[in-house]
Amino acid sequence: MNKRYYLILFLVFILIPIYWMVNMSFKPNSEILSRLTLYPHEFTLANYEEILTSEFWRAGYINSII
Repeated sequence: MNKRYYLILFLVFILIPIYWMVNMSFKPNSEILSRLTLYPHEFTLANYEEILTSEFWRAGYINSII
């Protein structure tokens, strides 16, 4: 029983930052900087569009592949 609690605590500790990162990726920049929310009030894919189409990030992708 004791091992189960440690496992659950460990999983929560690992999954919260992943959830937070994904949650922030779907928020507009104004919402990220303005208030703390557990889910995006304004859902957007603009951050993904910026990362996938920006010339600045493309060099980083190429360097990572090499």
